[in-house]
Amino acid sequence: MPSSLGYLGLNLVGSATLAVDAALTSQWGFLLLEGSWALLSLWALIGTVRRTGAARPSPATETTGGGV
Repeated sequence: MPSSLGYLGLNLVGSATLAVDAALTSQWGFLLLEGSWALLSLWALIGTVRRTGAARPSPATETTGGGV
């Protein structure tokens, strides 16, 4: 399973867009497919962010608020 944040993000956006289009045009089977794919993409994206710590700043870039 690819773990690139860019790949997973684009996969989520694409499947969610298609799910919305399927809902608007009453294509229920396609909505089920794309909705499921969007949820799996979101799950993988969250797991990758948690595993890599991409959402957290590194301690070297945090400011302590104190001066030298």
